[in-house]
Amino acid sequence: MTYRSRRRGAPRAALAGLVLVLALGCTQPSPDPPTASPAVSGDRVQELMLTVAEMPGGTWEAGGPVSSDGFGQTICGVNTEPVTPEAVKLSRRTRPDGVEVSQTVRSIGPDAARQVLDALARAIPDCARDTRTVNGQTITYEVEPLASASPGVVAFTQTSVGGAFVGLSGAQAYFVRDGYLVAFSEIGADPAEAADLLHGLVAAVEAK
Repeated sequence: MTYRSRRRGAPRAALAGLVLVLALGCTQPSPDPPTASPAVSGDRVQELMLTVAEMPGGTWEAGGPVSSDGFGQTICGVNTEPVTPEAVKLSRRTRPDGVEVSQTVRSIGPDAARQVLDALARAIPDCARDTRTVNGQTITYEVEPLASASPGVVAFTQTSVGGAFVGLSGAQAYFVRDGYLVAFSEIGADPAEAADLLHGLVAAVEAK
């Protein structure tokens, strides 16, 4: 799997705040949310979370507690959590150079997970800009797809061009593994590394 990265640069001081903004997105519902099928086992949700030792691309540390609470997110009009999950996990990892990665795994049912991924695949190429409200802050992102050689992965960059954190950017990747919706959000990596890092993160989950 290869990704085509874009030029990105950001002051490291604001990265800690933006990584959650990039990961959590907006809590407004999608106009046409996908329907849910019966959710699958929450045990597998935990199994698909990468440990610090399984993280590719250097030495990582735990950046925060793993959460069992769900949260809504809307990206380019697509609600990635259209129903309350049976189980959801969130982790944050940090590197000494300031790079941060968040991972989420949601159990919303195999059919709903696939519908969300398909909706993102349709929406991202036509979504030049996306405005979201996160924790009371309105942020406008410039969105650009990342080309992938492997089917089944939706990856894109998003750079803040209006509101909070102007100029900061990151990348995200979504895919379905064993019926679960898995997402990674990266921020702070050098442009030449960001795409390879996403590739390695996806591959590490697919190996589980």
